[in-house]
Amino acid sequence: MPAERLRPLPEDATPRTLRFFGARPDGVRLRATDLDRSYGSGSRTVARPAEELPLLAYGRRVPGADI
Repeated sequence: MPAERLRPLPEDATPRTLRFFGARPDGVRLRATDLDRSYGSGSRTVARPAEELPLLAYGRRVPGADI
């Protein structure tokens, strides 16, 4: 996926939209390994490729990512 399409994500995610999808990434910081992007705050960091961060933020399962 082109990086310019990933840059706004997941910073566009809000607690309200996350709740709508049933996601609760509380206490977790999602950090991109291939772009200067992160989302959330918490004592636990999950580092994955940027294209996976929106999936994780919205509660989807990604192989190898424990969130």
